[in-house]
Amino acid sequence: MANRAIMPIGLAAVLVMSSAVWSGEVEDWLAVIRSVGKEGKGNARAATATNQLIARGQPALLPTLKAFDAKNPIANNWLLTAVNGIVQGDARLPAAELEAFVADRQYAVPAREIAYELLAQADPDKAQRLLPGMLDDPSAALRRQAVAAALRAVPEQAGEAQLQKLLLAARDKDQIEEIANRLETLGKKIDLTRHFGFITRWHVLAPLEGNDRAGFRTVYPPEEKVDLAATYPGRAGKMIGWRVLTTKHQYGVLDLNQAIEKVKGVVAFAYAVIESPSERAVQIRVGTPNSLKVYFNGKLAYAHEEYHHGMDQDQYIVPVVLRKGPNTLLLKIVQNDQPQAWADRWMFQCRITDELGGGIVLPTNPQ
Repeated sequence: MANRAIMPIGLAAVLVMSSAVWSGEVEDWLAVIRSVGKEGKGNARAATATNQLIARGQPALLPTLKAFDAKNPIANNWLLTAVNGIVQGDARLPAAELEAFVADRQYAVPAREIAYELLAQADPDKAQRLLPGMLDDPSAALRRQAVAAALRAVPEQAGEAQLQKLLLAARDKDQIEEIANRLETLGKKIDLTRHFGFITRWHVLAPLEGNDRAGFRTVYPPEEKVDLAATYPGRAGKMIGWRVLTTKHQYGVLDLNQAIEKVKGVVAFAYAVIESPSERAVQIRVGTPNSLKVYFNGKLAYAHEEYHHGMDQDQYIVPVVLRKGPNTLLLKIVQNDQPQAWADRWMFQCRITDELGGGIVLPTNPQ
């Protein structure tokens, strides 16, 4: 039998007790960080707790990652500082524990993303091994990496079934476009408008007078009640009513300058009724270079006053809950009166998605 070093029983007991105290201290400091609130409440104690966690080193790494909470971004900032300090102070990373942590979806998405980055540093092979199981991951960042890795493995000019699977998994526009282009070379045309979940048919009321940037603050009748049969005084007193406008733009852009008229200092309302077969949480995602208000089921859900700041898909994300049956969506698109040519744009796009940006296709404007 090989000789083994035998630890004295008394010393072993002391080490076990110390380990328990150490663990308890880590949980105590984590509790302090989790208790931070808005407007700096508890920040001083959180700073102390963060330094204490960093001083504990690697044994505090996994407990700190487990303490992340998707609903507490303020605490997460402190926890991230602690993780960075722990890692910088100890180059050894527990690859096996990190791999298990990343694979366990019960933990908060931000923590799993951080753990994956650390795992990729500690053991790139282990990190790569996880990717095939992340095509449906609740983390957009991890899913993106999984799609990218799988896409690299699909042979050029082949793999239609694999590409179709990746199209359903992808959430980022650039990846979706790449997959759609590759499918098109195989003879499979993808309807990106439908895939992204853009609303292309709207009831539109425009142009309403909104000079001197008063349009955003003024409450117009549709903001209190939508009546598609009503008419209203429009620009220069001309009576206007609702009209149905449809866009054929691939990404659902409705250019109001083209569809209505090219004017400044005006307001437009775009209205849609969305039919949902069940109650479900979704996101309304809007892009516009103009000021915006979003009303959902008759209530103001979002407002942002800023003019001519660029336009991107999913620029504004508004979480809502669709109720079973009809749901109303009203967008207020406000164009200011800047005279410069670069301030001409008066347009918007809107889609319905899941929480990661996957398009949801639902019937709109059934009446």
